[in-house]
Amino acid sequence: MFENIESFLSNNNELAWIAIFMFAFMESFILSGIIVSSAILFSVCIFVFNMELLPLYTIVMVAMLGAHLGDVSASFLGKLLVQAC
Repeated sequence: MFENIESFLSNNNELAWIAIFMFAFMESFILSGIIVSSAILFSVCIFVFNMELLPLYTIVMVAMLGAHLGDVSASFLGKLLVQAC
């Protein structure tokens, strides 16, 4: 699976920040966090840094933003589901 992500990021350098954001979001969201491992997010971040696609501070900020929004949206989803019942 990681080989596909690696080849995609090699061919689409401008989408590296979106990939980091989406993996961080999916890893911290309540249901998709079971499927998406943080090891995948870590590997993508290492690959992006080693290929010099993004600087380290950008990688950290995008990953933090994605994880925070995933956590907050999971919290809001839980509140909506509790109110609906």
